[in-house]
Amino acid sequence: MTTSGNTNAKNPLASPASGSGLSHWVVAHEYCPWADPLVAVVKTPLGILAVAFIAAMLLAVAVGLGGLWAAGTILIVIVIGTLWPTLAIRGVRGSLAFAQRRAREGWYLAHPWDAWVGVVRQAAIESLELL
Repeated sequence: MTTSGNTNAKNPLASPASGSGLSHWVVAHEYCPWADPLVAVVKTPLGILAVAFIAAMLLAVAVGLGGLWAAGTILIVIVIGTLWPTLAIRGVRGSLAFAQRRAREGWYLAHPWDAWVGVVRQAAIESLELL
């Protein structure tokens, strides 16, 4: 029986990057694959707030009504956090138009954002002068 220099080929738990294959397997092994969808939901801000709301409601029922203040506050944060971007996007309207349809290299074109940058720059200068 000959032994090769690569001992990792014989042991599927051993990895070349780590010293101990068993420790790598223990850390990298997935013990609860059925919980992956639940963990994915909790990784979002809305999921974390939902879990906090449920915990606050459970505390309100188990301990006292003081938990309802926390649950109500979390619910308000959830509602505002979901409605605010929706309403803000619905109120945005915009268009972009150019004075010329085509251009060639070397031509100077007046872009609509040139005027906008000038307005913002002037407003910044005026706000600094007020200080």
